[in-house]
Amino acid sequence: MKSFMEYTPALQAKLSIYALISVLFLGACSDPATVGLELAPQNNQIGVFYKEFTLDAQVVLLDSFNTTNSGVLLVGNEVDDYFGKTTSTAYTRLYIDQTAERPKSDAVLDSVFFNFSTVSVNGSNLDKPKRYRVHLLNEPILDTLYYNFSTLSYKPTPILDAEILFGDKKDTLVKVPITNEAFINDLFTKMKRGQEFDNLFSFRRYLPGLAITARDGDNATAGFSLGTNTGITVYYHALGDTTALKYSITTLSSRSFNSIASDRAGTPTSVITEYGKSYNTSPIVGMKAGLGLAMRVNTGPIDAFLDTLQGVIFNQVNLTIGALE
Repeated sequence: MKSFMEYTPALQAKLSIYALISVLFLGACSDPATVGLELAPQNNQIGVFYKEFTLDAQVVLLDSFNTTNSGVLLVGNEVDDYFGKTTSTAYTRLYIDQTAERPKSDAVLDSVFFNFSTVSVNGSNLDKPKRYRVHLLNEPILDTLYYNFSTLSYKPTPILDAEILFGDKKDTLVKVPITNEAFINDLFTKMKRGQEFDNLFSFRRYLPGLAITARDGDNATAGFSLGTNTGITVYYHALGDTTALKYSITTLSSRSFNSIASDRAGTPTSVITEYGKSYNTSPIVGMKAGLGLAMRVNTGPIDAFLDTLQGVIFNQVNLTIGALE
């Protein structure tokens, strides 16, 4: 038996399955000591039958899910006719190496950069700049679980407000200068002489963490990996010496989570309100990472058909999905 499952047409909410059923008719052997089929044309016939099914595809909203320490900071702002508006804000702690040499009291500040280690970019018009803001948190990230609906308060004025042009580069290190004078002067002063950099606990009381947001209307989502390549780099030199030195504040070993908000008003998915319940969004069905929206196919007609079969061999089952939007 060979069956084929087809999706018609692109992402339509109906699935068709064609079952090619091979029924082997076993002929009786004339010789009681003979095992198997006689090699005669009329005794080894194979019957082939087709059965067509119509399977409904629907969309189901999964329950809230844990986004703590996923390893990637998801930052985006997207709008489309089917899913509505999706906004993702990333929250992360910061990390310092307590053994790293700090700037001496007479050190001179040169520049401060924020580094984004980009691992993915999805969206439209990527040949145009996308804007990102980095905010200081007003409250710490706790040693608890955070979910896609979790949020933390952060300072409204960002320490970084910059545009990034990704183009064809989806995995690259982006360095953006921080020009917020009040922040960088306070940071460098405490870095030189303050107790805030004596240990990691004092540091996180001073800087509880960051929130990274995307510009409304950019219609893109970027993924930034946690680690030594994402964070703040301070460049300085000693008084009377031109040798460039640096001090790094990274997201290595830092607790993080992603908050994902979804506004589906006025779209086919606006009917989806309850967890675990299937909804019809004809003529198309879809799913999107981070939203908790999944597609569910009702295979009941196949189950009912299989209960009626006897003496049938299934050789292969194929599920083929048509063109995707």
